[in-house]
Amino acid sequence: MKMYKDYRRLENIDELRIYDINEKELYNPTPLEFHVDEVPYPQLISNIPMDVNILIPHNDGNDFIIKSAGNFILNRGNLQLDDVRGRLLSKISPVFYEIFHEYLHEAYKSQETKVIHVFYYGVEKLSKITIVKILYEMNRIFVFADHINTDKGTSDEFEKIQYAEDKVNMMEYFTQTGSYRRIDGKYTWTQGIYNIINRPREDYDDYHNIVFDLAIPEDKELIEKILKIMDTDTTHHEDLIRIKTEDGTLKYLEINLYSNFD
Repeated sequence: MKMYKDYRRLENIDELRIYDINEKELYNPTPLEFHVDEVPYPQLISNIPMDVNILIPHNDGNDFIIKSAGNFILNRGNLQLDDVRGRLLSKISPVFYEIFHEYLHEAYKSQETKVIHVFYYGVEKLSKITIVKILYEMNRIFVFADHINTDKGTSDEFEKIQYAEDKVNMMEYFTQTGSYRRIDGKYTWTQGIYNIINRPREDYDDYHNIVFDLAIPEDKELIEKILKIMDTDTTHHEDLIRIKTEDGTLKYLEINLYSNFD
């Protein structure tokens, strides 16, 4: 497994890019070590439309006892809650411990909420995005995780998300992303773009380049380069530009262009 960390200062969000994770290493059968109470309101938690994981700090936050695990983790490993409850995170899943311990420990010590965007890659291809929010409350660490499967070939879930506008808007809001894509048979900017440029949708936006026109003067030449690339048969291109919103906020945008040719 390879892991790269970054921090988006403007949005106060940590980013993790993880390559070639071995799913067989995600779960290591471990004997029960701690007896923990049942989770209150289990039906309520199981019906929240995202994973809710509950951890108990151990050894001053250097490790964490699992009180409850979300459905995604349990279903992925074909596990029952009793298979993981009362175990130390470092023992039952050394991989997840390596990935998240720094953020869990920081949330425990600072009692401030942490937001992490995790991008999982397999064979250099983005396979899943997970939006993770970690908060400390009632002497417990709560880890909320929302998963987006981006591999259309292996799951219909991405197709469902792609056309569920409410879901897309929520994901884009939390990830500070946006796109220009087909909605109801017509290409348009998604709501996430307006969250980024910090203004409401206008009637002319379908016909006007509302993002690139905000590029700072030093990056105008880079915009010309990107536009030329869009006119070629290049299937994928990545770049980084700086824009200034109408309220004067400077933002760094990672541009990912994916072209489909028919």
